[in-house]
Amino acid sequence: MDSGSCFSRRRFLQLCSALAATLAARTNAASTSTLKRTRNRVLLTDSWRQPIAVSGLQVGETYLFHYPYVSTPCYLIDLGEPTETGIELTTETGERYRWQGGVGPRRSPVAFSAICAHKMSHPLRSVSFINYRHEAHPFTDHSNSTRTQSQVIHCCSEHSVYDVRRGGEVLGGPAPQPLAAIVLDYDEASDALYATGSYGGELFEPYLDKFQDRLVLEYETTEIRRPVSNTTELRPITQYCRNQILCCALTRPTTPSNTSPNSWSITPILFVLTGAGVSTGSGIPDYRDNDGEWKRKQPVQYQDFIRSDTVRKRYWARSLVGWRWFAGANPNNTHRILAQLEGMGKINQLVTQNVDRLHQRAGSRQVIDLHGRIDRLICLQCGAESDRETFQLELVERNETFAQLTAEAAPDGDADLDGIDFTHFVVPNCPSCGGTLKPHVVFFGESVPKSCVEQAMNGLRESDALLVVGSSLMVFSGYRFARETAKRNLPIAAINLGRTRADELLELKVTAPCSETLERTLAAIS
Repeated sequence: MDSGSCFSRRRFLQLCSALAATLAARTNAASTSTLKRTRNRVLLTDSWRQPIAVSGLQVGETYLFHYPYVSTPCYLIDLGEPTETGIELTTETGERYRWQGGVGPRRSPVAFSAICAHKMSHPLRSVSFINYRHEAHPFTDHSNSTRTQSQVIHCCSEHSVYDVRRGGEVLGGPAPQPLAAIVLDYDEASDALYATGSYGGELFEPYLDKFQDRLVLEYETTEIRRPVSNTTELRPITQYCRNQILCCALTRPTTPSNTSPNSWSITPILFVLTGAGVSTGSGIPDYRDNDGEWKRKQPVQYQDFIRSDTVRKRYWARSLVGWRWFAGANPNNTHRILAQLEGMGKINQLVTQNVDRLHQRAGSRQVIDLHGRIDRLICLQCGAESDRETFQLELVERNETFAQLTAEAAPDGDADLDGIDFTHFVVPNCPSCGGTLKPHVVFFGESVPKSCVEQAMNGLRESDALLVVGSSLMVFSGYRFARETAKRNLPIAAINLGRTRADELLELKVTAPCSETLERTLAAIS
């Protein structure tokens, strides 16, 4: 091909590019009007189906309502001051539109979809990771600079931050476009508000497709795509959602040179402490109720076990019966999610008060068994270790009558075998020296090995925050880590269904099942 042909080809490509750019510009210019979608005109009401009065809205309060579908949550906020109007915004696909601003006498109430524009994090009754911050709030912007601004919506899933005063414009984080806005109509005569449509880069359909099964359970209806008609209830977010995740830690890209939004991190590096509540989903009962009190008689004490042959016979007889189901327990979703979070670099050290080894079986590697492991035995005389499964076979062989008994499962491989005479139960001795065998766990009244505590403390010093999962922290062996974290002025969060000993030290407490909360966390970051 000669130079003239090359020139002609270049000119042709340039013309094609110019034509494409012109067409795109025309399309974008036209999209300002087409991005506004008229929907059902719906009155915002209170729980008594009475119209809410704009004059009665609390400035800075986050109100939740559902629109345009019964399962699509939205936020209404009265900023307390007039908003800017005519803000030009752009969707992820390059379409431009103008935000109308607030409505009402002061043009201060605004409404947005509560579905994050990044990975569609949204408020649930149990927990919300996307929340409005009315007061001055620190975050990291797109230039990787620390910035403080009031009246923002912050999604703690991956720290997308939106400017509520400017139509949900993205201030920081990985969100590719502003929040979709809800069109409001103010009735001056009645001081009422109506939702009449939406505009911007809405994600209602992808949201309904992605979370369909979960939404059916959340809203207890299969009609999650039913449009809202006539009225929709408006309520403070605190009355709708049990736990708001109000993150305050500043997060930065994993490397200073990488400012890609996709490199943003959800959390600091965590030190995770787990308790019995993690393994209840595997069928293993826990010790305490929601008030932190014992559900049953206290477990055998260390001194009683080593001093009394009768106590040892009772312990091993109950363990013989309980081991059958305990050995068959498998990791549940909580174990698996924690293993995934470790693999993603979110967990630096996991310390468990459980003795079931289910974290390891789920794939976690950085695990410290604070209270030992029940699948091993140790001789109190010579220190030799042996396998619990092999010991089970010997127990059955020497105690055939007891092996035929059944009883209700109890914590840590125990069984509620009561009203039984244990006099003739035979407990095998150490095969090496004939000494007394004990499960290789820390009994109540026994001290955790110093080396184990030191190893765990080293992991805590290398972490940025403590997350407690499924533990009441009533025993000091676990509570010490909360106390140490508080001394270092680092944040502590807990996911637990009941009271914890460290409640006054917590910056965040999620009173919900472990699996449900961790599923939400993983979905937001993976």
